[in-house]
Amino acid sequence: TEDANVDIFKEGDSLRIEVDADDAVVSCKIPIDGVFEALDDWDWETFDPQMVFDILHAAENGDLVRVETEDGVRVAIKMW
Repeated sequence: TEDANVDIFKEGDSLRIEVDADDAVVSCKIPIDGVFEALDDWDWETFDPQMVFDILHAAENGDLVRVETEDGVRVAIKMW
């Protein structure tokens, strides 16, 4: 929604994205080294799903994405 608060910042070796909206709070942590590796290999013409795995290869163990909705639903994607 247009009144959602979105913060994007660097935290250590990761890019952190935090969204606080009316109906949900979302937190995402992306390893910067993985993003650089994926961009180095990208042909800039087509999207290769392998890029996602290149990015995640550099991720630390723990939460990658966490979503909490106002009705109590909680979903987390974890690296382990």
